[in-house]
Amino acid sequence: MHLILVDLRHSDLDGQQAEDRLHSVGITVNRNAVPFDPRPPMVSSGLRIGTPALAARGFGPEEFAAVGDIIAATLSKELLPHDVAELAGRAATLAERFPPLPGIELTTVMPGPAVTARALALLFAFDDDHRCLSLTELAQRAGLPVPTAHRLLGQLVAGGALVRRRTGDYVIARRLWRVGQLAPVESGLREVAAPFLSDLHAATRATVQLGVRDGTEVLCLERMVGHRSVPLLNTVGTGLPMYSTGIGKVLLAYAPDEVVAAVLAKPVRLTPRTIVATDRLREQLAAVRRNRYATTADEMSLGASSVAVPIRSAGNHRVVAAVGAVVRSLEHDEVRVLASLRVAALGIERSLAAASRVIIRLSESLVSS
Repeated sequence: MHLILVDLRHSDLDGQQAEDRLHSVGITVNRNAVPFDPRPPMVSSGLRIGTPALAARGFGPEEFAAVGDIIAATLSKELLPHDVAELAGRAATLAERFPPLPGIELTTVMPGPAVTARALALLFAFDDDHRCLSLTELAQRAGLPVPTAHRLLGQLVAGGALVRRRTGDYVIARRLWRVGQLAPVESGLREVAAPFLSDLHAATRATVQLGVRDGTEVLCLERMVGHRSVPLLNTVGTGLPMYSTGIGKVLLAYAPDEVVAAVLAKPVRLTPRTIVATDRLREQLAAVRRNRYATTADEMSLGASSVAVPIRSAGNHRVVAAVGAVVRSLEHDEVRVLASLRVAALGIERSLAAASRVIIRLSESLVSS
């Protein structure tokens, strides 16, 4: 036996989808056309398994039958994560029994650190500006060969981390998005800040934002808008530039020197009024530390100005977050909005301190008991 063909003409899967499934369990295939296929020529409806190579490794009729069983199980139903693991284990067992070169031990049959790092590189290739990516784009952004990226993407799709659209492009799956919402520190800060943000929004009628530093960007943890609020491009969970936003300038002013250097090394002019000159930005950061607030005017988007203040931790008074308000203009409202922001920031700081004291008391009681 030197050939295994899979006919997909009467299947709900096309060749690409079936190939992705099989890659997820460790079986490499080639797409093939099937005669008298009613589907368009560009939609492959068959798969060809590289059986000459398997025969050279010592596969006999029983092993080929085992491969056929794995293929049938992989393509016959929607795979759950435990299905992928079970089928991949069966394929790995065959690979162990019949290594490519007898006498040479395979380095690994299960994903190791290198494989994990590559899979993470593919996931981290997605960002605010790249929410839908093709195979080639993902491979380029992750720095991986296209075949390697294709194999790993098949596993990520089968595991529920990504979704492959009919167009062939990939997007983040809802399952992975829900996992991201479980980040403990950010969710705790959001819960503490929520009532103060609501009061701030009611008092100012501005778009209110809460953010923390995430590397060289601002991670937006919460945002409140109204019908008359200034429309913004970002949403909760997305990143914002540090040099062109109010909450970003506050966080940058108190960031480590290496972070400041990295941000100021590559500012991009987002509007005609975005400040990108390093000297001016450093002067602004010094003013933020001196005055304990930051302002912007049309730097992120035209028709939007912002003012923001820091939020400090209870123990060492380190700046851990920033709260800001975005309005159409600060010409007449800066004093009023700034006062409301400082009241909200003080309330959040006191609530964080109270929560910290509760945790300490609980810890002490557990130790004493």
